[in-house]
Amino acid sequence: MKKLLIVLAALLLLCACGSDNHSSKVSDGEEVIYTDPKGKAYTKQSLYEDMKLNDFTTYLSSSLITKIAGFEGLDLDELQKEAEEDAQVAVDAGQEYYLVYYYGSVENYIKQMVPYKALDLLCKREVENSFDTYVSSYIPYKAEIVYFDDLEAAQAVIEAVNSGENTFAYACSENGYTDVVSETIYTDDDTNLPVEVKDYVANNQPGLSGIIETSTTITDTEGNSVINPRYYLVNLISKDVNDFRDEFTDLMVSTVDSNMVITNLLSKYDVSIHDQRAYDLLTAAYEVLK
Repeated sequence: MKKLLIVLAALLLLCACGSDNHSSKVSDGEEVIYTDPKGKAYTKQSLYEDMKLNDFTTYLSSSLITKIAGFEGLDLDELQKEAEEDAQVAVDAGQEYYLVYYYGSVENYIKQMVPYKALDLLCKREVENSFDTYVSSYIPYKAEIVYFDDLEAAQAVIEAVNSGENTFAYACSENGYTDVVSETIYTDDDTNLPVEVKDYVANNQPGLSGIIETSTTITDTEGNSVINPRYYLVNLISKDVNDFRDEFTDLMVSTVDSNMVITNLLSKYDVSIHDQRAYDLLTAAYEVLK
């Protein structure tokens, strides 16, 4: 079994050995960070001990994820390069102030983005490994879906598309639809779509639908409930997931429980934690480490 050695924090390089009180020592711990007016030195070890008084689970988790990613074969150098490129793009766009404000420095932003990117790839791998299960559970399709409050506008879109005058998106905009119309991945699990639209997709092949009439209830200024009709149009692009496999995978990554992914990976390794405070925080976050 592989040996995964967790030695406290992402921001401090710690020695692998522990002391009698189950506390790790910082490499070069006697190095002085600053000296106060009374001549008392504040060392790297002092900083480390102060950190332990706070909840630094986020830093521990970042270190843990990075180490797992390395054991799982991810190219950490490439992720570092990507994070640096992202930071440079932000700086070139005049956003350095925001990176410093939210992350403390550009360097800290890069350090935090590496485990973030690693976790995203590990979650993507989880989706790819169980791809057929995700497909059968979510029943994905690609479509352009809009609705109108005006029946005549919806009918005008159908006539313009069927006559070959306009694309679906252009016909919608020409008839008063103000939102962006784009090919989007939907699933049968989508709670934003009415059941009438889902039924249409389930029972029809790609192409432009007729008008699908639904209704929505709104409350007026006097507190009265008013039922208004809505007229949906579905331009069904494809129901074959092989036509949009990558897009569906990316969508599913957002549904993955990242803690579950980390927990499953941790069960593959023998984890040693050389600090009691780090142990307490990590086992609270990942019960599998107990």
